[in-house]
Amino acid sequence: MFINNLLSTKPPLLRYFSSLEPRILKTGDILRQTRIFSSEDVVEYSKVSHDSNPLHFNSESARNAGFDDRLVHGMLVASMFPQIISSHFVSPTVSFSFFSSFPCVVLWLLLIL
Repeated sequence: MFINNLLSTKPPLLRYFSSLEPRILKTGDILRQTRIFSSEDVVEYSKVSHDSNPLHFNSESARNAGFDDRLVHGMLVASMFPQIISSHFVSPTVSFSFFSSFPCVVLWLLLIL
């Protein structure tokens, strides 16, 4: 039994916590998270993106274009996607590399309890 546990394909800590087993995103899955963007968020994003379209700042312009009110930049909303995905799924390892005088790989264990 001990040998079977050692040879398990699950990451070492996850094999003992069935509730932490990684889920797989499937077609049709819906991930939800609420985030209210402030006017300051939109202004700051417009500065770095150089997108000063009136749809983002002027309610009347947005209504004339067929929207209920001002719009948040699409890429500002899309910047939330990695956080939304990671909040719904346990990632057993996070890896990154960097330049150094010797080759190396750093693995981090992330446990969300």
